[in-house]
Amino acid sequence: MLHHQNKVFVTLILIITFFIFLFLYSCKSLPGDPDSANNPLDPDNPDNSFTGTSLVLSPTIVTISSGSQFTIDLWVVETDSLAGFNAKILFDPDDLQVEDIDFLDTDSESLMLDNGGSLVYFEEIDSTEGHIILDCAVVEGSPRNVIGTGVLSRISFKHQSGTQTEIDIASSTKFRNNNNNPVSLGLLIGSEITVK
Repeated sequence: MLHHQNKVFVTLILIITFFIFLFLYSCKSLPGDPDSANNPLDPDNPDNSFTGTSLVLSPTIVTISSGSQFTIDLWVVETDSLAGFNAKILFDPDDLQVEDIDFLDTDSESLMLDNGGSLVYFEEIDSTEGHIILDCAVVEGSPRNVIGTGVLSRISFKHQSGTQTEIDIASSTKFRNNNNNPVSLGLLIGSEITVK
């Protein structure tokens, strides 16, 4: 009887150890790990955790060297009708400097060009307050509005100071459909920047 109880106890310990290992391993693929193919905040992941039209800065977690330059992509996830947007991106101007903004029209990388047409856009950078305004609309597409998931713009930053900072999407960001009606937005997910 004692031998049977020891086997049950050892089996329980092995099962508990297995589940602890499984839990700890799965924590490595929680939101924000850019190296994980299972990252539920990765717009490229078909099993991502978004519901409705969402906007995300990707990667959501960035590790950089002091003084280095890096890029962040602005993604729309699961839009059912998008013809234009006005996005406000927030950053700490003491920590970061905007180097470049690309609406991805040169090589037709922008989701906005999926149905042809061309982009009309402009940007405004406020290096004192720490924000970027991105205005973009597609014209002459057939149809003009696009659906799905894709990149809208790419922003390059340069690190200036600090060891931890964030880049966020303001709640004032607006999307418009083909009839110039507002598109409701779900999640707005920014990026966390860590300097090593």
